[in-house]
Amino acid sequence: MKMNFKRITALLLVLLLTASLLASCKSGGEEETVTEVDGIPVFDQYKSRKVDLGLSEDEVIYDIIEIDGMLRATIGVLDPNYDPEHPEEYLGLPYPTEYRWYSLDYVEDTSKREKTLSYYEITFTADPSVEFALGGEFYEDEYGKGVQYHFYSDEGPQEGFLLSPELGIDDPSTKACTYGSMAHIMLYEGVPFASFHYGVLHGDGITYRSEWAGAEHLYVNDRFLNTKKWTPGDPKYTYHGLIGIKGVPYALLEINEKGCLVPLTPETTELPLKGIEIDGCPTGGAFTDGRFGYFMSGTELWRTDGKESKCIVDLVPYGVSLTSMVRSVRSISDGRILISVDGKLIELSELVGSEEPITICDIGVIDYYEGYGELGDLSLTVSKYNDQANNAFFQVMEYEDVADLNLALLTGDIDMVITPNQFTLNNYIKQGLLAPLEEVVPALFEKDVLIESVVDATRVDGTCYYLPLNFEICGKSITDPSLLKEGKLFENRLEYYDFVVQNDYEYFKSNTPRQILTDFSRDLDEWIDWESNTAHFDDGTFAALLEFCRQGSAQDEITEYWSTKTPLANDWGRDWKSKSFILKDSVESYRFTDVKKALDYQKTLPVTEGVGGPTTWVQVDFPMPSRVHNGYEIFAHNLYAVVDHEDTKAAAADLLQWLILEDVEEEFPEKQTTPFLATGWDGFSINKDETDRYLRRLIDGYVDPEEEVAKIKPEVAKEFPNTVYHIRYNVQNYDMRCGQEQYEITWSYINNADHLRYHDSEIHKVIVNEAASFFSGSITAKQAAEYVQNRISLYLAEQG
Repeated sequence: MKMNFKRITALLLVLLLTASLLASCKSGGEEETVTEVDGIPVFDQYKSRKVDLGLSEDEVIYDIIEIDGMLRATIGVLDPNYDPEHPEEYLGLPYPTEYRWYSLDYVEDTSKREKTLSYYEITFTADPSVEFALGGEFYEDEYGKGVQYHFYSDEGPQEGFLLSPELGIDDPSTKACTYGSMAHIMLYEGVPFASFHYGVLHGDGITYRSEWAGAEHLYVNDRFLNTKKWTPGDPKYTYHGLIGIKGVPYALLEINEKGCLVPLTPETTELPLKGIEIDGCPTGGAFTDGRFGYFMSGTELWRTDGKESKCIVDLVPYGVSLTSMVRSVRSISDGRILISVDGKLIELSELVGSEEPITICDIGVIDYYEGYGELGDLSLTVSKYNDQANNAFFQVMEYEDVADLNLALLTGDIDMVITPNQFTLNNYIKQGLLAPLEEVVPALFEKDVLIESVVDATRVDGTCYYLPLNFEICGKSITDPSLLKEGKLFENRLEYYDFVVQNDYEYFKSNTPRQILTDFSRDLDEWIDWESNTAHFDDGTFAALLEFCRQGSAQDEITEYWSTKTPLANDWGRDWKSKSFILKDSVESYRFTDVKKALDYQKTLPVTEGVGGPTTWVQVDFPMPSRVHNGYEIFAHNLYAVVDHEDTKAAAADLLQWLILEDVEEEFPEKQTTPFLATGWDGFSINKDETDRYLRRLIDGYVDPEEEVAKIKPEVAKEFPNTVYHIRYNVQNYDMRCGQEQYEITWSYINNADHLRYHDSEIHKVIVNEAASFFSGSITAKQAAEYVQNRISLYLAEQG
């Protein structure tokens, strides 16, 4: 198998530049000559390292430049008025900035600290003889807090401000803000040019992305250019920033995965699409040091002289990811290159001799389940690992087509796979591509390290090849346990179908046939024997499910149904008698797994008039009735597998061990007792101790529901009375059994989970397609079951 991982110089990454940029090495023992451009050396090879400027945890570097033999760094510092008791008031707001002066070997002269030209300075020109910067002033009005951006000189802010209504943001409560804002600026023929990248802060403190936020915007002279305009016949392109070469500005475009430099002038009003093609595929971020242009391609920094270009460093070892903020690239007089990225400073200097190679490994990701986060969160987590790693580093590679991932895996380009789709991983196991985790990460399988029930559910033929980091528990729940005959649950699904039909017709009024089918057909083990690779959808149980699902309503009927409900009944009143549940937090006090205990508890609660009284909250939870499983379903967010590459599996195993055992939450808020008060917690961790710490936060005493209600802003309480109602009853009922009992009950749910939820697959597509024919009346339920049986049997045979 081809082991096609990248080797680059250890923290000293070596890549050759083109001849026009580099030193020429003479043969025959002659001395090497060093190329100079504008009196600054240009080295043939570079080594890299992270520079310690002595910054605190609350300080970051934005930019740096050499002026009169010293380095002037722009440092963002925490707002001196920051109140740790109310961090939400500072959400998304930029740090104020100041200049700090250092010697060329990074020793600060603290007596020279001074304020920047603006409250929040983003960047300045590469010419140290010109005082010209881009920054913003903090302001607050009736719509909230924000920043107004201006150009600044030593005379103060220039007329007009850079961020204008032309950017297409209509909502006056939207502020261009956050210290995620970045820019690159130039002066050419006395005219300002800027490429501006900013985040958006909504007036209520919620950050979000809009059409314009998070994109690059090109400003020339006194106007923004339309960088998205396209007409038929023009090449498809993406604008990636303003780049300068020998003081001349260019727009950097990506056309057909190639870089293109489009010259700009002060008179430019529309972005031309013809220019100079260069090597490298830009992905965002362009810079100049006054001589060369630089741009990012993934995590690689490329340099160009306008004719040729070459990668000079991969920044993965410094925690740089596709979501990183590379703010500036500056050259200093001795030839070193300084890079400001993610609040850190990276130095490139001349490499003399050779260095030990390191390894960069690729993580193949497909069908990534985002949950509360995004793929960018995964990149940031991996970057966090890279920042503390020594000689093996990882980068995330997302694939949209499984065929492309398969090819990359077979050719040796992938060292780890992350996906929620166990069908994909099981296929790789059959091909012998994945490494048994017990062998490559034995520390994870020591006693009481991981949650055993989850590990057991992932095993294939007794071996664990993949694991989730986080998961949730899924099952069915019943309201009003008095409806259960003789206090018993259900032996099979047919009994449960009958119960729903007899007691909960509201269920059919609020769900379409397809929604019901999805709910009840997720567990394919009910109809497929994976050991023999055979199916039995034609045994009558699947036809019975289709008949059950057909009682659902059309979407317009569902809309009409909910329009008749009051907000209280709609959101919190328990007028349903059956539904699915997902447990991602501790179990509330009104939830039971024993019918008798539920009835006894229900009798202790006061009966109130109207919808949603305390007694209606009581429910009995149980696993989906199954012929195969006895326990709950495990919704594993994403499954992590190590590819069986001899040279890289140890490194991949180290990353997996770090993700599970070291990148954990050490503390959880005390008395955080209800899911709707949780912030940022994404289900349970497979790390047993971490989940245990999370659940033990409950044991610390009583929570007064009125104290929780008092935390709600009056205007919110007035507009959403159901929230107040929910807090009062949920917290009150929750804390009747608060503490050790709730903790133990929640663990019982987790320990009673025994199988994984299946991710959508070709099998699910067959089920949905044939069911749709039945729901439309084209075929009978028996025919649909036979068609599903035939098609899936053929599919299983083809899969071997």
